[in-house]
Amino acid sequence: MFIGNCQTFERICSTAGSDLYRGRRLTDGMSVLLKFPAENADAAQSARLKREYLLLQSLDCAGITKPLALVDERGAFALVLEDFAGESLDVVPDRELLKHAAYPPARCGLGLLVFRESGQ
Repeated sequence: MFIGNCQTFERICSTAGSDLYRGRRLTDGMSVLLKFPAENADAAQSARLKREYLLLQSLDCAGITKPLALVDERGAFALVLEDFAGESLDVVPDRELLKHAAYPPARCGLGLLVFRESGQ
């Protein structure tokens, strides 16, 4: 799939509100992440994507992916993010998650723990 000057390659993960893909920017070949509202998303989800873009733009913090663009191509929105070569928590082996069993099993919390443990 092509949107803006980007091509998607693989779906990384899918949630109720959005789909995340890995792809590349055609202008320079840079590896990027593309976040789309889910197929059945309403206008509120597109608005959330725009707010996420603005929020990420305002953050300058190590370990947080940087937004590269918010693409609106004929009403199809995509948030283009730098690709940090990570992987979805859905594929992190259970043994890694069990090391943190004392912590609440929220994905966000686990993501922060995995990030912190990686030495970043």
